[in-house]
Amino acid sequence: MIAEHESVFGGNPLQVADKLRTKPSLLNQLPYTTAVIKETMRMYTPAGAFRAGSSNVHLRDKKGRMYPTEGCLISLVHHAIHYNPRVWPRVHEFIPERWLVEPGHELYPQVGAFRTFEQGQRSCIGINLAYIELRTVLAMTVRLFRVSPAYEEWDELRPRGLLERVGLKAREKGTVNGDRAYQVEKGGAHPKDGYPCKVTML
Repeated sequence: MIAEHESVFGGNPLQVADKLRTKPSLLNQLPYTTAVIKETMRMYTPAGAFRAGSSNVHLRDKKGRMYPTEGCLISLVHHAIHYNPRVWPRVHEFIPERWLVEPGHELYPQVGAFRTFEQGQRSCIGINLAYIELRTVLAMTVRLFRVSPAYEEWDELRPRGLLERVGLKAREKGTVNGDRAYQVEKGGAHPKDGYPCKVTML
């Protein structure tokens, strides 16, 4: 991504804002950055969605059985959809290239599988603005700052319970798929413990 930013905006990251003011269309020359954004949102989806059932909408399971939805509120769990190995090859791997391959490639996303901004009539009207904002922020910051996890320091700062103080119980440091910053539900998706991190200037 940094190489892409250097090729589009030049070697000085402090000039990005001026270049974007002069030529905002430069943001359209960041396909890899867009792929990184999409892959990040696939793996760390910020929210889910709800749909009202109706008499003409049925759900079908893997065995073809049909279930009526009339009178029901249907919850679309984006995180579960985005981690379904039947839909996404190499589902636990961060692969931005899946968003750059041609149709027919094994990594090419199935139609309707990416639900972060929803689909069809329920598609978010702000999707294009969101992508513009995300590309702008990354273009202006990714070469200036390094963000790294600080869970070890976080563990040292947190108060220990009585059993831990006397050495009888170690604090559990949970991970999901090897990731300490796994998502937890707090009205929307948030990283575990708020993602303690260090931000340094490059």
